Formats: sequence, structure tokens, C-alpha cells
Amino acid sequence: ARIQMAFYPLREIQKGRAYLNGGEILSPELLQEFEGQMVNVLQEIFSLPYTQVEDEKVCTYCPYKGICGRG
Repeated sequence: ARIQMAFYPLREIQKGRAYLNGGEILSPELLQEFEGQMVNVLQEIFSLPYTQVEDEKVCTYCPYKGICGRG
């Protein structure tokens, strides 16, 4: 499979896609390396401890209050 990898930088989404590797087709080795690094980053994110704030007034305008059960 011929794969180009790109992302949309949210702070500059009007600029469109930003290609990795200069827009070149990714080799299977580079794709495998990227996948491994992405798995590491996601594992790190999901292993972070989560605790709710004690002061529920902070939750009033929080867009994530439905996720944590305070919605």
C-alpha cells in the first residue's frame, strides 16, 4: 500500500494538511516506527492518573463534565 501521512494542526487548520516526511510515500519500516511511537504516546496518555477536582463550581462550564460523571 502507498501511504502518505498528514495531520491537521488545529491551531492553524485553515492552512490545511501538514505532511510528514515531506509528503513522500512512507516506507514500511518508517510506517512501523511511527506506529510504535504512536502506541507509546497513547499508552503514556492513558496511563496518566485522573482525579476529579474537589470544587465542583469549576465544573460548571467544563465541556467534559459529561464524561467524568458530573454532567
